[in-house]
Amino acid sequence: MIQIENNSQNTTPEFDPNEESLLPIALASLRNYVETNTLKNELHEAIEAMEAMKLELYEEREKTNLEREKGRRDILTGLFNQGAFEEKYQSIFENIEDNQVMFMYFDLDKFKQLNDTHGHDEGDKALKLFSEIMIGVLDDVVRKDDVFAARKGGDEFAVIIEPEAKKNDENIDGRRNHVDMNAMKSRIQTELVRRTIDTKMQGLGVSIGFASFREEGFEEETPLEFRKRVDSRLYHDKETKDSRNKQILELVKD
Repeated sequence: MIQIENNSQNTTPEFDPNEESLLPIALASLRNYVETNTLKNELHEAIEAMEAMKLELYEEREKTNLEREKGRRDILTGLFNQGAFEEKYQSIFENIEDNQVMFMYFDLDKFKQLNDTHGHDEGDKALKLFSEIMIGVLDDVVRKDDVFAARKGGDEFAVIIEPEAKKNDENIDGRRNHVDMNAMKSRIQTELVRRTIDTKMQGLGVSIGFASFREEGFEEETPLEFRKRVDSRLYHDKETKDSRNKQILELVKD
């Protein structure tokens, strides 16, 4: 009798007890993976929410600052207004120590006559033109950060200068350089007359008073006395406005 040998193998894997001990580890790893990635997603969402909140707070702060700055500005000229000027003036003299401070007052000559004759629109043009001239001259001489220019109201303007150095000075050695106030005054007055020749604004001029705080001869003056001294010099200059403006006009036409 012929015997047939069965060579077929049993396909059922034998049970390895070691594999059973790995199952909890695998499940724990899978659970940790899921939890870690869930945490990452939650953390990412939280960061995005915080960034959005940060941006919202920044935009709100910028909006608040912009509104506050608008409240400190003169609508017509863009210069600081009376309230901002008073705030600046007070803050300077609260911490003045030995800092150099220069102060200028401006009052337009014959502005009321211009308004009465040609109307407020022409008057507004004159105010904007003068502001442009004043800032242009100051910017040529003094650093922008050293100047605080304001329209105090009507046709009155004021400038506070805290110079550390003249603009474009190549020899800054820590000393405060002299700013020629007389030269600035002359340039502003001459430029205003020149820019208004043959216009409805012809005849317009500007009287200017200026001084440096506690300069020679006024070492003990108070901030109030300083302000009054500048104001007095303004009105002294206004007393000569007719002859001064006539002389400037003749020089400009030549």
